[in-house]
Amino acid sequence: MSLGSSSQVLRAHERIIGGHPVNIQDYKYQVAVEVTLVGPFCGGCIISPKYVLTAGYCGDAIAVHPDYTSNSDSSNNDIAVLTLIFTLTVGPTIGPIALPNINEEVSTGTSAVVSGWGALTEGGPSSDQLQAVTVYIVDRNKCNVTYGGIITDRMICAGVPEGGKGPCQGDSGGPLVAAGKLVGIVSWENVCGRPGYPSVLPILLQLLYVHSLQAKPAYEVRNTERFSVALNNK
Repeated sequence: MSLGSSSQVLRAHERIIGGHPVNIQDYKYQVAVEVTLVGPFCGGCIISPKYVLTAGYCGDAIAVHPDYTSNSDSSNNDIAVLTLIFTLTVGPTIGPIALPNINEEVSTGTSAVVSGWGALTEGGPSSDQLQAVTVYIVDRNKCNVTYGGIITDRMICAGVPEGGKGPCQGDSGGPLVAAGKLVGIVSWENVCGRPGYPSVLPILLQLLYVHSLQAKPAYEVRNTERFSVALNNK
């Protein structure tokens, strides 16, 4: 499985809700994933010079988690690994994000950062500048009650009680980072920072066979010609 683009210029679209502009040097793992014909614009993150992690929804035509169920209400295992046709050159604006250790826990209340170019408001305006916002890990049981019992142990919830901060349209597949490690991938973007509704993300603690991906990919391979990955600021 492979994908890539000869372009090193980021096609930046929209931005995080309630966020602030950031420098790509501080978020050099962040990339944009775009279907080249017709389809979603998503975020993603570099996990090695050859691999990009994004949401299963974003990579639905290429390489998705074998247990990803896109037709479910909760989109369990919403994760995809993309193999680049080129090897990235790590530098000041390009580099991988650290993955968590196996069985490493992220405690309720832990601060985390989500970044991307998603919508400023639901269906709202866009910005060419990468945005980031701080959110907090929400108790899974409380999150499960909020969402009517569809939150699984393979998901992590994050947000702020008052709302107004979080990912939105265009942020799917983007990273949730705590203490310098990737702990989740933006999955549900429909809440767009609504009060009382935290964002829901696939939890990497349950999906860490990503660590062994370079030895033998465990993902279903599909059409590889429809995607491009873009790097750096526009």
